[in-house]
Amino acid sequence: MAQDSFDLSEIRSNSSFGSTVKNSDLKITFSDLDFKFTLPVKINDQSILLFNISPARNIFYINNSTNFNHSYYEPLAQNGIWTLNFNPGYLRKFNDHFQALFLFTMGIKSDLETTDGKTLRYGGAVLFTKKYSDQFKLKYGLYFNQEYFGPYFVPLLGFDWRLSDKWWLYGLLPGDATLDYKTGQHSSAGLTFQAESTTMLFKGPASYRNVGDFNSSQTAIPIEPQYHSTLYLEKLSQELYLYYETKLVSNIFLNIKAGRSFFRTYRIFYAQDKLDVKISAISIGDNRKSITSEVSDGYMAEMKLIYRLPVK
Repeated sequence: MAQDSFDLSEIRSNSSFGSTVKNSDLKITFSDLDFKFTLPVKINDQSILLFNISPARNIFYINNSTNFNHSYYEPLAQNGIWTLNFNPGYLRKFNDHFQALFLFTMGIKSDLETTDGKTLRYGGAVLFTKKYSDQFKLKYGLYFNQEYFGPYFVPLLGFDWRLSDKWWLYGLLPGDATLDYKTGQHSSAGLTFQAESTTMLFKGPASYRNVGDFNSSQTAIPIEPQYHSTLYLEKLSQELYLYYETKLVSNIFLNIKAGRSFFRTYRIFYAQDKLDVKISAISIGDNRKSITSEVSDGYMAEMKLIYRLPVK
């Protein structure tokens, strides 16, 4: 989104493929479909209220694995994950060189099958923007969210730097950074980095009574389902993309990306396994043990439609 425009809504589809689970024959494809709608309400020249709603659907495709130890991924493949976030905010412009954004977040990220009443997540953020010139802005702030593993704080540092008429460097670390090159009046291409840290709550597979019998392939024979544990998936992912964006018609833009993840982890824990606090990448009081093996990196492809309005 350029400095002189505002993204009112977007539809995004993202897929990651080529991932495997360590020490197993399990292969996983991740697919996300999400929507974002933002309504700005101008109070006066200094104050704007922002209302954002973001529903999403996360789908997991797995092959038929003979490894019984990896059945924890089966509920994710069967039910997927639903996300619904509501993020009201307040933007205050103090003068031509300084403004602040105050944001409250609340929502769920679960399979809608869990019934323990702990699916709601809440948090917020404060972000200050200091304009040093028409070419450079500095941003700083703090983000908080009550994740399923416990409280999560992230210091924020951002920048908006017009290097020239065609080159633009902007981002909000540690979440994203983009180097953009203007290829035409309504098109651009470049390189973008994205990082995500999130958790997803879901109902685990049935726990089985095992009497010690084995079949010919040495796989334990489940006898009788006993109960379903509540689990959560912790996703940590860094992704690097090449992208191209162009105007289609009127205020509608198309953005396409291709890239690869690196140092990505998907780990599953029991819902009662918590840490004391996490500050960015530093976990304090973390004695959790993942009940699944690591998932490898994979290739990524993404397409996004954006409804963008000019800012006068």
